Amino acid sequence: MEKYKALREDLTLKMSIGDVQCEVLHQGKEFWVVNKYPWYAAGVHQCICTQAHEGGDKSKPAVYPVQYNWTQQMFYIGREKIGIEYVNEVRVLDHWAWGPHHAWSEPSNGTLVRLWQPFNGLQIFGDVTGANPGTVDEKVFQDIPPALCKKGGATFRINCDDDGYYKPKKDVNEQLASSSVASLQDIKRAKTVVPRKDYRGINFQNMSAVLNNWIASGSATFRACDDWNLDELQKLQAMLYLVRNADFDSIYTPARDNRRLVNETLEDIKATWADLNKLVEGHPAESKLKNIVRDAHCHESVMWYVHHLSEDTKNILGETGIEIPLLSLAPHHEDGGACAQSQQDETHQTVCRLYEEKVSCAACHSNALPPKETKPGRKARFNL
Repeated sequence: MEKYKALREDLTLKMSIGDVQCEVLHQGKEFWVVNKYPWYAAGVHQCICTQAHEGGDKSKPAVYPVQYNWTQQMFYIGREKIGIEYVNEVRVLDHWAWGPHHAWSEPSNGTLVRLWQPFNGLQIFGDVTGANPGTVDEKVFQDIPPALCKKGGATFRINCDDDGYYKPKKDVNEQLASSSVASLQDIKRAKTVVPRKDYRGINFQNMSAVLNNWIASGSATFRACDDWNLDELQKLQAMLYLVRNADFDSIYTPARDNRRLVNETLEDIKATWADLNKLVEGHPAESKLKNIVRDAHCHESVMWYVHHLSEDTKNILGETGIEIPLLSLAPHHEDGGACAQSQQDETHQTVCRLYEEKVSCAACHSNALPPKETKPGRKARFNL
């Protein structure tokens, strides 16, 4: 927009957590990215205040938006017959370039069909008609800086000052000097391997009930595990993964702590879920298997929420009304449970193995006592 000397893009990001509405604004050296998360995130918004640098090198000056006359600086390479990604068509287009920036246009009228910049940005016009010139609504440029980037705006504001402008990160020493008591308590708790007795139970059901009482007394809105479906739980977990504090996993992983994240990326986690969903879909015992998977997701969701989110983040999520599942009280792996049955096919065994991995809370939160020492001269029945 020439009047406001700004560039704006409104995008829909197809992500593992669902569709995220994204607004990108660039004016002068200031660069804002506003993300609005899906319905189940209870209106959680995120604003990132930053500055763009050539090649991501912060030693270089911050760059401005693309110039209004950028197309006039391009030179003609030639007419090509090419396949266009996502549009999924092979067409004859005119190819233009300026430095690393490439554009393909319709020969008959100059309409832009495809833009591309290697190693940095990928622009796709999903409509086969291309991007035709049109009028610009000035009102969308009046909210600069975006209100969500200012104090009291988005739930998560990253590198933004109170007025919504970019505020560079503090150096490491400043961050350590300004560490809040809550943050230090988070780290102390992460380093504590065995929970205090107030967080333990005498068996699986009692342990789950005790932990549910603690969840219910916290800042989060909660809902019984039985009231969730797999899609809701998987999307919730994807969001929890995105807002986690990676410092916790750097404590858990070297110690081989059960709280560590087994998969390193969200894509790996998503692939595991997809395989599992496909496995149980259409199975003769589909309903029973889905209940087992659901309960496993509830346990893992609670574990991520409790052990991978800082206390500040939990409080922020609590204010937004995001719901967290309670732990299921049903011990599928114990006598009488669906995973304790002797007659199981391969799918059943796979689901039960996953369930037992995810309900590992009992490994630390169970108050089981060690076996009594045998009297002198009496041989123990088992070698432990």
